[in-house]
Amino acid sequence: MAVENSRFPDEMYVRSISASDNVLSLSRVAQREILPGKITAAQFVLPSTDEFDLHVIGSFAATILGTPFVNRDAIQVDNTKVFDIDRKFAHDFGKVDDPSAGYEIRTIVNAVFENEEIKVIVGPALIHEKHPLARANATALHIPEAAFNDQSERYIRLRVDDHAGVLVQIAHIFGENQINIVGVVQHEFEKDEKGNRIRDDVDIAFLLRPALHGNSAAALADIGNLKVVRAVDAVFPVFR
Repeated sequence: MAVENSRFPDEMYVRSISASDNVLSLSRVAQREILPGKITAAQFVLPSTDEFDLHVIGSFAATILGTPFVNRDAIQVDNTKVFDIDRKFAHDFGKVDDPSAGYEIRTIVNAVFENEEIKVIVGPALIHEKHPLARANATALHIPEAAFNDQSERYIRLRVDDHAGVLVQIAHIFGENQINIVGVVQHEFEKDEKGNRIRDDVDIAFLLRPALHGNSAAALADIGNLKVVRAVDAVFPVFR
């Protein structure tokens, strides 16, 4: 394992954490003297697998944060399924945000230690190709200087009615909750072999600036209640 400075002055990351048979190895993470002082938060990427060993994840998080254990009940798993359309949107947002690099969707773990308790969340995230978590092909460990909180950016995908005024209604709710929109992408209609539309709704995705978790939750609840919104299909954190 090696600690290196990232391109971001307030962050550092660890690379070359060994992964074998889709199981993270704790053998060298135990050498905490190579990690910076008191760690209150960390993010790390999991190897590609549909099943997670919560004991391994908890042990890994506890070792990094310097605590004796993580109760399985403190590990929340976000089972939101990632579809091909999410990967297409991630690719499109790369063009909007930074033409020289895109986003990829990976499963990450957010671990935070506060008030003598550990909170661990496992789930998908959009990661910019220039972010430390996307470095190389190794499993990456990212250690923010500040404690992790719910003020990360968000990727949101909706299924909405296809008619005028839908975007205005959604943008109005984001504005009321003081959430800025980084970008919005809508895909072309799905058509059959004869050129006829297959669906009468459309998929639309947003990249949103950081907001207090309460604001995000309130905005999503209000958007989900709009008559023009069929479903809120995906909500992922974004790291860039």
